Amino acid sequence: MVVLVVLLLGTILQAVFRHFEIKKINELAYGQTVNVDGRKMNVEVVGNGTKTIVILPALGVPSPILEFRQLAGLLSEHFTVITIEPFGYGLSDGTDKERSIENISEELHTCLEILGYPEYYLLSHSIYGAYSIYYSNQYPNEVKGIIGLDSSVPGMYSDIPAVINFLEDIFPYVGKVKTTVGISRFTSLFNPDFGIPAVVGYEWTSEEKKLSKWITLDKAYNKTVMDEVKRSKDNLNQMEELKFSENTPVLYFLSENNLEMFSTWKKIHEDLIQEKERSKIVPLSGNHYVYYKHGAEIAKTVTDWILND
Repeated sequence: MVVLVVLLLGTILQAVFRHFEIKKINELAYGQTVNVDGRKMNVEVVGNGTKTIVILPALGVPSPILEFRQLAGLLSEHFTVITIEPFGYGLSDGTDKERSIENISEELHTCLEILGYPEYYLLSHSIYGAYSIYYSNQYPNEVKGIIGLDSSVPGMYSDIPAVINFLEDIFPYVGKVKTTVGISRFTSLFNPDFGIPAVVGYEWTSEEKKLSKWITLDKAYNKTVMDEVKRSKDNLNQMEELKFSENTPVLYFLSENNLEMFSTWKKIHEDLIQEKERSKIVPLSGNHYVYYKHGAEIAKTVTDWILND
């Protein structure tokens, strides 16, 4: 009985805090909005280079723009860099449209079309790295190359231990419950860095810290993102027979932790690449979030790779 009362109280407090924090988030809004399919998609454009890089996030990242600000800033010295927050992410609207690979790709393409960028490199992390396979096959004349940050790939779950598979499946649902009943908010009281990506060398402003925390507590695990979570494996399975085209160079950065944990991690990425002359795979120490620790190294490698094209 006591547990139920505590959970009910936590749920009420979460709803109250969320009401006021959403207003604060809107007051401190970053980026610019693009009208896609009658809804607002949030983007941030930095730099004015003649070549363009589009940054796309991992599944469920609360605020892609804040998550990738360091890397986008480093790349903006040479390129125009566009970080997109897909529907359900960051300050973008949610949508009732199912999160199929077809719909997600079409929405991202419409956004870039409206912004006026006909050619670009896709730089994607995790699940959106897998989505880039489908996207580049749909729009081969626009995608000049692929940069993957420890990307997911079709068929990868057949080589991942069942326990890790299970934990990946339930983690978003556990996170949603913890957020809804106020457990995450309670945890944040004892962790000043709650919701702030551990990006090495990036000095977060007080405003960015507040936004990152509030967005994590108030907008993560929303209905749109949870629909994408539910469909993520189907989206990957749908791409089982796809590879990058022979004209699409690929630069993959792979986590050494994953390379050690999964014996086929490098091979399943290699098998997707048909353009062999310029494509390369670069291992980086640490975990799945390779850009947290290696932002400067990634930016330099990407810059040299593109400018030497």
